[in-house]
Amino acid sequence: MLHTLLYFLALFALSTAANWAKLNQMPVEVLGFYRLGIAGSILALWILLKKPLSKPKLDVKIFWGIASGFFFFLHLWTYMFAARNTPVANMMIIFSSNPVWASMGAIAFFGEKLNR
Repeated sequence: MLHTLLYFLALFALSTAANWAKLNQMPVEVLGFYRLGIAGSILALWILLKKPLSKPKLDVKIFWGIASGFFFFLHLWTYMFAARNTPVANMMIIFSSNPVWASMGAIAFFGEKLNR
């Protein structure tokens, strides 16, 4: 029952994201900052509760973590900017085409073949 409730909550959140982005009045950068800040805080709390503290090693993984956070911020910024400046119907068409773009990226970057 809990999984079904979480499924419907996720569907509701994904289907209304563009409407909420269009209705809010805060700048896109502030909204992205708060979304990433809250998500990072939850993740940090999760890590602190799950693993004992150890001395972190600074290596190339830190760079990739920061780079992925930066590109995720760019993703949120462009999504919220588009949701504010385009009609919601057009935004949903772009959002629904995500599997097509992901498949094209998998073919171009990873050499995957599409199966039936």
